[in-house]
Amino acid sequence: MQQQGDHIIVEFVDTLLPGSLRKRLDVMDFATPVQTVETSKKGDNVRMLVKAGGRWEHSARQTGARFVLEVRALSEDEEEIAKKNRVNGGYTGDRLSLNFQDVEVRAVLQVIADFTNLNIVASDSVGGNLTLRLKDVPWDHALDIVLQAQGLDKRKTGNVIFVAPRKEMADRELLDIEAKQQISELEPLRSEVFNLNHRRVNSMSFEGMLSKRGAVSLDEISNTVTVTDIPSRLDEIRKRIQKLDAFQRQVMIEARIVEAIEAFSRNLGARFGIQNATNIGGQNLGISGNVTGSSALAGGGAASGANNMNVNLPAAAATGLLGGPAALGLSLMKINNGRLINLELSALETDRRGRVIASPRVVTAHGIEATIEQGDRVPYQQATSSGATSIRFMDATLRLRVKPLITHNGQIDMELNVNQDKIGTPINQFLPPPINTKQVTTKVLVENGGTVVIGGIFDRTENEIVNKVPMLGDIPILGSVFRNIAKVDDKRELLIFVTPRILSDNLNLQ
Repeated sequence: MQQQGDHIIVEFVDTLLPGSLRKRLDVMDFATPVQTVETSKKGDNVRMLVKAGGRWEHSARQTGARFVLEVRALSEDEEEIAKKNRVNGGYTGDRLSLNFQDVEVRAVLQVIADFTNLNIVASDSVGGNLTLRLKDVPWDHALDIVLQAQGLDKRKTGNVIFVAPRKEMADRELLDIEAKQQISELEPLRSEVFNLNHRRVNSMSFEGMLSKRGAVSLDEISNTVTVTDIPSRLDEIRKRIQKLDAFQRQVMIEARIVEAIEAFSRNLGARFGIQNATNIGGQNLGISGNVTGSSALAGGGAASGANNMNVNLPAAAATGLLGGPAALGLSLMKINNGRLINLELSALETDRRGRVIASPRVVTAHGIEATIEQGDRVPYQQATSSGATSIRFMDATLRLRVKPLITHNGQIDMELNVNQDKIGTPINQFLPPPINTKQVTTKVLVENGGTVVIGGIFDRTENEIVNKVPMLGDIPILGSVFRNIAKVDDKRELLIFVTPRILSDNLNLQ
C-alpha cells in the first residue's frame, strides 16, 4: 500500500478478481473523504485505486482473510498538527522539553529512553558531556540533535535503538559486509533449472543479481535458465523469475477505415439544325444534330454528296457509367421546299453515394508491436544503366501497425500507424504506377472497449464547364440550344476509428 498525492494504491499479490468486482465505484454520496474506488486486474495481482479529497489520513489492518483500509477525515486541529510535523522535517514523536547544564550524554539518552519506552543501547565509546535546552520539540528530533552534537549515529531494529560514534558504526557495517562476502566466497555452490512459461529466456536479464562465483546458462530451444550460485542468490533469482515470468495481458485492436463518397453531376446539351427533307437539286444543306440522318452531319461528313454544317453540343456521358445521356429529338416545323427544323435535347444527371469500409484487426500482448497487412505487390519495368529493363515491385497495402501498453487503471496507451494504399493509373510502362496513400501515425490513450477517431480528411470538388457557340450561346432562353453545360460536385470524407479491447486469460473479451 502506498500514497500518491490524493490517491491510495493497494495491490493484492497473486489474487483473483471476479468480473462483478472489476468496476469503478462513485461513493461521494456517503459523506466520507473517499470519492471513488476503482478495482482492476494487473497481471497476477489486483490493484485498488482509492481517491480521497479534503483533509484525511489512512490506516490499514488485516485480520485473517479480511483487509480493512480506513480513510478518516481530519479535524482542523489534527490538520494543524500534521502541518507542524511537516514543518518539523517529518518528525512525529511526542513533544518533550530538556534543560541540562554540562550533563553526560548517556544520561540524556536514558531520559529519552524513559520518555519513549524504547530500548536504547549505547556503545562503550559513547561518552562526553553537553549542555542543551530544548522546549516542546518531538523526541525523535531531540535525539537527532544530541547525536549530531556528539558525532554519533543510530540504527533502529524493532523497538531497540543502537547508538555509537559514526566511524565505529561505519566500521561495524563494513565488517558485516566483509563477513557476508567471505561467507559467500566459501559457501558451496548450487545449480537450479528454471522453466519459463511466458517469457523467452533471451529477454531476461540477471545483471547485478549474481555473486562473483555465479553463472547463468540459457537454452533457447527448451526455454530454460540454469543458474549456478550460492543459495541466497538463488532465492533472489527465483523470486525475480516468478515475478517477471508472468502472463502478459493481451489486447485486440480493431481499426475501421470509413470512406464516404457523395458525387453529383449534371450535363445539359443540344443539337440543332435545318435539314433538307426533299433533296432539292441533289444537295443537302443543313445545320443539324442527331435526329434523322444526323450521324453523318454530326461527324462533319456529307450524305449523298451534300455540303453540311452542324451545331453539335450534346450532353456528355458520365465517367464510369454505361450508356449515354437521355435524348429527345423533335421536328419543330416544316417550312417551304420541304425543309425541317430539327432539335435534339440531351440531359444526364447522376447522383452517387457510397461508403467503403476496411476493418483490419490484430491481437498482441502488452508492450509487443504487431503488424497486419493485406494488399498487392505491383510489378513495373525499370530501365538500368546498361539499357536493359528489370522488373521491380511496389507495395500497395492496407496495413495496421500498433504497440499497446496497458496502464495500471486498465486503459490502453497505443502507438498507431494505419495505412491504406490504392493503385492509380500508370503513366507508362517504364514508370512505377502512382500509389494513392491514406496514412495516419499517432499515439493515443483509450479506455478498454472505447472507440476514438484518430484522423479525418474532408475533400470537396466543384466544377462547372460551359461549351457554347460564340454570341449565340449568350442569347437568353434561346441560347440554351447553342451551349453545353457540365456541373460536378464531388464530396469525399475519410474517417479512421480505433477500438482496443483487453482480453482475459482465456482470450475472451473483458
